[in-house]
Amino acid sequence: MILGLQQSYLSKSDSLNLLMNYEISCESKRLVAYFMLSGGLDSAVAAFYAKKELRPEILKAIFISRLVEGADVHKAYLKEKLYAKMHAKWLGVSEKNFYEFKIPFSWYSDFKRKQADIYPYGRNLVYIAVAASFISMDMKLFDPQGKAYLC
Repeated sequence: MILGLQQSYLSKSDSLNLLMNYEISCESKRLVAYFMLSGGLDSAVAAFYAKKELRPEILKAIFISRLVEGADVHKAYLKEKLYAKMHAKWLGVSEKNFYEFKIPFSWYSDFKRKQADIYPYGRNLVYIAVAASFISMDMKLFDPQGKAYLC
């Protein structure tokens, strides 16, 4: 899960204490929360908890597909996407704020052909890089001067 705050709306009394206590308290008029939803229980619980604690004004969800057509990669894609969309809806994320990024792990399918039980170590780093890139550009739309925080 990745959260974003617009600096232009933050007051000096706002505190961002993510590294020490994993806690955010903010008196901001405009808080935006970005959730990475996998369709699984962990991402859903984290998103619901963050929504309850932060009470953001704007909610956005990111789902990343690693589907490779005709390959034995991301077999659970349809179920994961269905549940990610369901979780997003329950969170109150509008349809227009649900983003799916297709990052085919073709290198993974090539390795799976050679060794069936191989695992794509580091895949979460790819997901986070994609989400961080999208969020930084999306937040720039709110704060054209580039003063947005990315937490």
